[in-house]
Amino acid sequence: MRRAADLTRPFPARTPPPDARPARLPRLLWATAGPTVALLVTDWLAVLACVASAWMVRGFVLPALAPSFGALYPFHAYLVDLYFLLPWSVALAQERLYTRRRLFWDEVRYTTRGTSLATVVAIFLIYATKATEVSRLLLGSVWIMSLAVIPLARAGTKLLLLRLGWWERRALILGAGATGRKVLERVRCHHILGYRPVGFLDDDPFKRGKVINGSRVLGPLELIETMHRRVSFDEIIIAATGVSGLRLNQLRLFAQRNGIKLTTFALASTSDTVLASKADGAFASGLQDNHDALIGVGHA
Repeated sequence: MRRAADLTRPFPARTPPPDARPARLPRLLWATAGPTVALLVTDWLAVLACVASAWMVRGFVLPALAPSFGALYPFHAYLVDLYFLLPWSVALAQERLYTRRRLFWDEVRYTTRGTSLATVVAIFLIYATKATEVSRLLLGSVWIMSLAVIPLARAGTKLLLLRLGWWERRALILGAGATGRKVLERVRCHHILGYRPVGFLDDDPFKRGKVINGSRVLGPLELIETMHRRVSFDEIIIAATGVSGLRLNQLRLFAQRNGIKLTTFALASTSDTVLASKADGAFASGLQDNHDALIGVGHA
């Protein structure tokens, strides 16, 4: 007779020695901070290229075509008046473009909103500080160019990081049911997300050892400490329902102790894939995030 999976009982947790140090923490910090810094620099350089291109068109091309266009101030004056492009960096960060992993067209939507907000803020700051060096034509040109340049530059950077292995995250999927299989299919179809599944955890004894779509069910949740020593993974994707709050809290402590991120997937559609960082891990939505309350943490 088939025994139902029990996801309510707590799993044993290994007590680390007092002098134990999280050996994976430096690697986790680099894996998180490295891509973030790379994307920050990419966005800044992309906006800088847009400003430089707009400045050259406005200062050299247009005056040659229409003498009514006067001379411009030096390029560095525009950077000073635009606060060294800080409004763009802040606006893109506000859209969580450095803490969430999105597909290309989803990211285009958020970069469009971020660059539009940054342009409006830049215009407001220019008028508020009575800076007259930046023309509205130049800002409009920067905005139009940034709509395409920023998402394309970000996509190229992610592909480069993926090739270098800095964007890849080895993921262990908790739950080998229908949701877990959809998660596996989703992350394999979209390599730009950077996830590499290493296997499933599932408490169903009849699934143990089986290979599901190329990934093996490694064992139950209570053996996660053993699995962590056997299989290297950077992130745990929670794709199981019915997990008790006690076990989720223990899983969170395990993740914090070993420098592993937690991700919750709730598949709601096939058009939106988002990975969002939280204080103790990354939560994904969908994929629509509706499991935040289970872990109970705030934004980083």
